[in-house]
Amino acid sequence: MSAGVDNPDHPLRILILSADVGEGHIAAARALEEGLLELDGASVVHEDGLHCLGRLARRLIRDGYRRQLRCAPESYNRLYTLWRGVPVLRAVGARLLYRAGRRRLARRMRALHPDVVVSTHPALTAALGRMRRRGQLRAVLCATITDLTDNPMWCDPGTDLHVVMDPVAIPWVERHAGAGSAVAVRPLISPRFRLPGDAADARRALDLPPGGSVVVVSGGGWGVGALDAGVAAALAGGADRVVALAGRNPAAEARLNALFGDEPRVTVLGFTDRMPELLRAADALVHGTGGMTSLEAVECGCPVIAFGTRLVHVEEHNRALEELGLCTVARDERQLADAVAEAVRRPRTERAVREDLTPRADAAAVIMAAVARVNPVPRWLIALRRAATPLACSAALLWTVTTADAFSFASRVLHVHPLTAVPVRTDRLDLVVAAPAGREIADARLLAGHGIHVTFSVTYRPSPTMIAAVRAAGDDLMPALESPGTTRWLGTSDDLSDLRHVLGGRRFLEPRGGMSLGQYLLARTAGGQPVAPTQLPSARIGEALRAGEIAVIGEQGPVSARELLALIARARHDGLRVSPLPDASAGAGAHAVVGAHVVAGARAVGGAPVSAG
Repeated sequence: MSAGVDNPDHPLRILILSADVGEGHIAAARALEEGLLELDGASVVHEDGLHCLGRLARRLIRDGYRRQLRCAPESYNRLYTLWRGVPVLRAVGARLLYRAGRRRLARRMRALHPDVVVSTHPALTAALGRMRRRGQLRAVLCATITDLTDNPMWCDPGTDLHVVMDPVAIPWVERHAGAGSAVAVRPLISPRFRLPGDAADARRALDLPPGGSVVVVSGGGWGVGALDAGVAAALAGGADRVVALAGRNPAAEARLNALFGDEPRVTVLGFTDRMPELLRAADALVHGTGGMTSLEAVECGCPVIAFGTRLVHVEEHNRALEELGLCTVARDERQLADAVAEAVRRPRTERAVREDLTPRADAAAVIMAAVARVNPVPRWLIALRRAATPLACSAALLWTVTTADAFSFASRVLHVHPLTAVPVRTDRLDLVVAAPAGREIADARLLAGHGIHVTFSVTYRPSPTMIAAVRAAGDDLMPALESPGTTRWLGTSDDLSDLRHVLGGRRFLEPRGGMSLGQYLLARTAGGQPVAPTQLPSARIGEALRAGEIAVIGEQGPVSARELLALIARARHDGLRVSPLPDASAGAGAHAVVGAHVVAGARAVGGAPVSAG
């Protein structure tokens, strides 16, 4: 429905929310306000909407942006590129703005009861758009976009209508906000720039020489950009008089006066409200911030030369103007001097207002006729999304603590790695044997008959008789973790503590598929150290082994005594001595750390973790 049609007898209540972030957003709001007041049937309120976002957000948006422009423009460019290119960051930023301003904005809506709300700043558009989608804003929401850039931060799917300054911007907006969400209007500038007048009258009003060329060098409302270089290049280009505008930047004004105070052809001004006269009197405008000033100059028939711009969005805006034939971009002082020389040589009769700007609709009339386009999200769906958020977080947390993939990722990020090798000389192999339960003693005695000693891994609490028999054969025992499962990992700390109490030592063997992050944290809390040995399937028994390697055999299936002896024979053939893993248990203290180790065992729980590589 059309805004305000529920009661056609009262004037259409329109609330304009602008932002004191440069002069362009406020200038657009004032121009729209003036246009609306010229029409019958509208009641207009214009406020600074940043106050509704809170003191912190206002300082970050306004003061932070100003400091970036003056001191670190490259940091702004990087931040702009990041936010524009990463949708997740834009979504998070919009949600934060909504959280910061929803209550204050809602109070203003209840107090003013607007039929139409117009935002002239993207931060306000983001907060209001989310309110509109959630049914918390019943008024029709409009947003003005003065820059000719394909910037998703300017538009929002919750906005009923985006008012753009040229048809070229319509497909950009609709790509992000949906079909029918944008309309092109005449440049949203004050009607004062459209009043008839000529250069001679403007120069007399400004006390400028009637003859010769005049070039205006502007840094926008905040006086940013390479103003000193712009003035110098304008003089080199043949300008007879240069008017430098430092805006609300006393430091820039003082610097210009220090550099050109003795130059009679240069006049330095601070912020001025006489831009219509200046642009009519000038033969060219050298501008560093794009935006509204460039559109005002185009409307007055003053050639625009973009120079000194280091901001990404301003460069994109100027390139769009250049493609439309409305601007000349100068990339250095030499190009600027040439552009100024060309502009001052061109007769004034060739500098008429472009005819293709006039047929477009007036912004005030478009706002008056705006209709609702956005259908708020149903309350049940909002409730479902709210309930799904903790469920998704719980699922993510469960995945994090129960899967080996999560630990693998965390170990790479945090540089946390289990033990995979032991510092050795060139003749040792540490071998871990995972024997079926009940075979540890028999295998230990078999290997002892050949003068071979290994470490057996167990996943259960062995009896005192078994521990004594294995160690009497010269072998050792170490705990091994089972696969984490959904809830099994929760007992990791108790299991390891129990096994360490029986077996001693700190190390424990990781599960074959790797341990989860939850297992790792609980094991480390219990004082364990994980070990990740190389898995040795039966097919690798005939392959060469590496000195210093920790290897495990038997985890992929039972290994016969014949296969085990074949592996050890292969290791001896390669010049390696098979040994138990050092510090696998309290009984391992007599073993020196001098080689590659093979671990054999019946997988028990406890000790310091050892993982398969």
